[in-house]
Amino acid sequence: TRAGDLFLISYFAEFLQTPSMAKKNPEISNRNTFKEEPEEKEVKKEKKPHEDRSQRTGKAPKKRTGGSPFASLIRLFKDEKFQRITGLFFLLFAFYLSVAFISYALSWKQDDNLFSSGILNVLGNNDVAAENWMGKFGAIFSYLFIKKWFGWASILFIFLFLISGLKLFVNASLLPIGKSFRYSFFALIWISTSTAFLFTGEDMLIYGGTFGFEANQWLCNVLGKPGTGIFLFFILMVFLIVA
Repeated sequence: TRAGDLFLISYFAEFLQTPSMAKKNPEISNRNTFKEEPEEKEVKKEKKPHEDRSQRTGKAPKKRTGGSPFASLIRLFKDEKFQRITGLFFLLFAFYLSVAFISYALSWKQDDNLFSSGILNVLGNNDVAAENWMGKFGAIFSYLFIKKWFGWASILFIFLFLISGLKLFVNASLLPIGKSFRYSFFALIWISTSTAFLFTGEDMLIYGGTFGFEANQWLCNVLGKPGTGIFLFFILMVFLIVA
């Protein structure tokens, strides 16, 4: 029929015009497609909580330590092996000084003559032999501790090395460490000065040491001989009362 022919003609005309219109208007091409592509949905991945490296490896986390040299020294002093080695050294050194001091009491005149040319010359000269039982080092330590420092009060150093070594090596405390050091420090000064007060003269430095001799000389110049004796007695009484 005529109506059918007109419908077919209009249909084909519209079909032929569709590509050109699609270029001009992209919305038409989207409508003429048979299937619409589904919009891609962004899949959001849930972020997993940060896993610690120690949890993945199964190892305990390492503690961060400071890089300062003081921190390294503190860790070294706290190390048990280092403390035991130091304690053993203190014990052996206390024994070494004990034998050297006993020998120095017997041969101090001969050994002191060796140091007239200097301590380094004695060490470097193989022709020089010390009378001390502990050799040249024994004579040197005895000369320094007794003659140059605190006289026979230097025996207290042996006591301090002994209690310190026992504490570090076997963790044994014969006496309180802090109190022992405080009392020994006072005794070193008082015994050295008092001994030099009783045994005057440069030829008797072995009793009070150079420190005691110089301290006694200064006190006698300031307080006089009787005043120095009274002052030393007063200091001793105050220490006994306070201690």
